[in-house]
Amino acid sequence: MHLGYESILHLNLGIVSNKKDTWEHEIIYGLRADIQLIDEIYILSELFATNFELPGFQFGLRTILIDELLEADITWGKGFEKGITEPGFNVGIAYTPARIW
Repeated sequence: MHLGYESILHLNLGIVSNKKDTWEHEIIYGLRADIQLIDEIYILSELFATNFELPGFQFGLRTILIDELLEADITWGKGFEKGITEPGFNVGIAYTPARIW
Protein backbone atom coordinates (compact mmCIF):
# COMPACT_ATOMS: atom_id res chain seq x y z
CA MET A 1 0.00 0.00 0.00
CA HIS A 2 1.22 3.51 -0.79
CA LEU A 3 -0.09 7.00 -0.22
CA GLY A 4 -1.48 8.18 -3.53
CA TYR A 5 -1.15 11.56 -5.08
CA GLU A 6 -3.27 10.89 -8.14
CA SER A 7 -6.39 12.95 -8.71
CA ILE A 8 -9.05 13.47 -11.36
CA LEU A 9 -11.01 16.66 -12.00
CA HIS A 10 -14.40 16.31 -13.76
CA LEU A 11 -16.51 19.03 -15.33
CA ASN A 12 -20.04 17.88 -16.16
CA LEU A 13 -22.59 19.74 -18.27
CA GLY A 14 -25.96 18.52 -19.44
CA ILE A 15 -29.62 19.19 -20.12
CA VAL A 16 -32.54 17.43 -18.47
CA SER A 17 -35.89 17.45 -20.29
CA ASN A 18 -39.21 16.47 -18.72
CA LYS A 19 -42.67 16.54 -20.23
CA LYS A 20 -45.55 17.22 -17.90
CA ASP A 21 -48.12 19.46 -19.60
CA THR A 22 -45.36 21.03 -21.69
CA TRP A 23 -41.68 20.35 -22.15
CA GLU A 24 -39.47 21.64 -19.32
CA HIS A 25 -35.70 21.91 -19.71
CA GLU A 26 -33.02 22.38 -17.07
CA ILE A 27 -29.28 22.94 -17.44
CA ILE A 28 -27.26 20.84 -15.01
CA TYR A 29 -23.57 21.17 -14.30
CA GLY A 30 -21.01 20.12 -11.75
CA LEU A 31 -17.36 20.14 -10.82
CA ARG A 32 -15.97 17.05 -9.09
CA ALA A 33 -12.55 16.10 -7.75
CA ASP A 34 -11.48 12.52 -7.04
CA ILE A 35 -8.34 12.30 -4.90
CA GLN A 36 -6.62 8.96 -4.34
CA LEU A 37 -6.23 8.24 -0.65
CA ILE A 38 -4.62 4.79 -0.90
CA ASP A 39 -4.35 2.14 -3.64
CA GLU A 40 -8.06 1.56 -4.33
CA ILE A 41 -9.81 4.21 -2.20
CA TYR A 42 -10.63 7.74 -3.43
CA ILE A 43 -12.17 10.74 -1.71
CA LEU A 44 -14.95 12.28 -3.84
CA SER A 45 -16.10 15.89 -3.61
CA GLU A 46 -18.50 17.72 -5.92
CA LEU A 47 -20.29 21.04 -6.36
CA PHE A 48 -23.34 20.90 -8.64
CA ALA A 49 -26.24 23.11 -9.66
CA THR A 50 -29.29 23.34 -11.91
CA ASN A 51 -30.30 26.42 -13.93
CA PHE A 52 -27.72 28.68 -12.24
CA GLU A 53 -29.40 28.38 -8.83
CA LEU A 54 -27.50 28.05 -5.56
CA PRO A 55 -25.30 24.96 -5.80
CA GLY A 56 -25.28 21.84 -3.73
CA PHE A 57 -22.43 19.63 -2.65
CA GLN A 58 -21.68 16.01 -2.01
CA PHE A 59 -18.68 14.12 -0.71
CA GLY A 60 -17.79 10.55 0.07
CA LEU A 61 -15.61 7.59 -0.85
CA ARG A 62 -15.07 5.47 -3.95
CA THR A 63 -13.52 2.02 -3.95
CA ILE A 64 -12.41 -0.07 -6.90
CA LEU A 65 -14.13 -3.45 -6.69
CA ILE A 66 -12.71 -4.94 -9.92
CA ASP A 67 -9.91 -2.99 -11.59
CA GLU A 68 -11.00 -1.37 -14.90
CA LEU A 69 -14.51 -2.84 -14.56
CA LEU A 70 -16.46 -2.04 -11.37
CA GLU A 71 -16.38 0.72 -8.73
CA ALA A 72 -18.61 1.57 -5.74
CA ASP A 73 -19.40 5.03 -4.31
CA ILE A 74 -20.85 6.05 -0.96
CA THR A 75 -21.68 9.78 -0.80
CA TRP A 76 -23.73 12.29 1.19
CA GLY A 77 -24.74 15.76 0.13
CA LYS A 78 -27.28 18.58 0.24
CA GLY A 79 -28.03 21.97 -1.24
CA PHE A 80 -26.61 25.23 0.11
CA GLU A 81 -30.08 26.80 -0.08
CA LYS A 82 -32.01 26.52 3.19
CA GLY A 83 -34.43 23.60 3.17
CA ILE A 84 -32.77 21.71 0.29
CA THR A 85 -31.78 18.28 1.61
CA GLU A 86 -31.14 16.48 -1.68
CA PRO A 87 -29.27 14.44 -2.76
CA GLY A 88 -28.85 13.00 0.76
CA PHE A 89 -27.15 9.65 1.23
CA ASN A 90 -26.33 7.67 -1.94
CA VAL A 91 -24.74 4.35 -2.80
CA GLY A 92 -23.76 3.76 -6.42
CA ILE A 93 -22.07 1.19 -8.60
CA ALA A 94 -20.15 2.35 -11.68
CA TYR A 95 -19.38 0.08 -14.63
CA THR A 96 -15.95 1.19 -15.90
CA PRO A 97 -14.72 -1.11 -18.68
CA ALA A 98 -11.46 -0.52 -20.53
CA ARG A 99 -11.61 2.17 -23.21
CA ILE A 100 -13.54 1.35 -26.37
CA TRP A 101 -11.80 3.93 -28.60
